[in-house]
Amino acid sequence: STACRLRRAELNIHLGQVERAFNDLNESLRINDQLHEAYWMKGKLYEGLGNVELARSSFTTAVEVRPDFYDGFIALGLFCASQGDPLAEEYYRSAIELKPGSVEAHYNLAMHLQERGDLEEALTTYALISELDPNNATAPFNQGYIHLEYRQDYGAAVEAFSKALDRLPYYQQAFYNRGLAHESLGELERALADYESALEVKPDYTEAALAKGRVLKAMP
Repeated sequence: STACRLRRAELNIHLGQVERAFNDLNESLRINDQLHEAYWMKGKLYEGLGNVELARSSFTTAVEVRPDFYDGFIALGLFCASQGDPLAEEYYRSAIELKPGSVEAHYNLAMHLQERGDLEEALTTYALISELDPNNATAPFNQGYIHLEYRQDYGAAVEAFSKALDRLPYYQQAFYNRGLAHESLGELERALADYESALEVKPDYTEAALAKGRVLKAMP
């Protein structure tokens, strides 16, 4: 039974029994060489072992065997992104074609666009994520980060971090980064309030503590 072998391989992967997992997967493929899930799991194993070429080959075979394999395209996108390969975007977009409402696929694409410097499209993709999931706090946070760190548009950063906090009131990084934006705007009292809120959520937040001390020294 290939189904039983695949499940046993999956269990062995979770247990860290790599050789046993490979044995089950290879035996499954000897029985049926069209098992996309087996190639996908082999790709995961090879990736964990640091074998870049065999990982890529296994992931690619998985989607060649089954062109509607969403998890395979996500795995290929993540793998290529980790290698700095621009093909990551193509694989993420293929995943989105298969599941247009997938927040995961859109988020991976947005992060890839952000990391390569395509900020406008990244912002647009984060906005789409908010439409798909109005409770998602990470998308507006990342928008705020782009405005803060890349564009120095501190007003837009404050607005985006505020949206993130509306969705996740204990988001300490959003408090801290909104504090940085307020501080850059010269709004020291608001910055101080944000740093204090970040410390209330995470008392050992070193960056927030240092920022609070900096603002206190700057205040008249």
